[in-house]
Amino acid sequence: MQSTVDWYNTPLYLDDYPPEIAAAALDHQLAPALLRAMIHAESAFNPKALSKTCAAGLIQFMPATATEVAVKKIWHQQQNI
Repeated sequence: MQSTVDWYNTPLYLDDYPPEIAAAALDHQLAPALLRAMIHAESAFNPKALSKTCAAGLIQFMPATATEVAVKKIWHQQQNI
């Protein structure tokens, strides 16, 4: 399957949430680039993103998943990341 993403014109969000991403990556032993890519794919760095299925925030947590991983404030960017 061929991607419909225009890789030459898709913005890279390199300046949004660097301390939060770095801290979360360190806490969970992940590459910061992985978290940045995940946020980009899930919400395009829109902290107010809400899907039709009620996935919310930057990472697009479902309410039950947020509870499961102890995210108390799903709309708080630092907690969501």
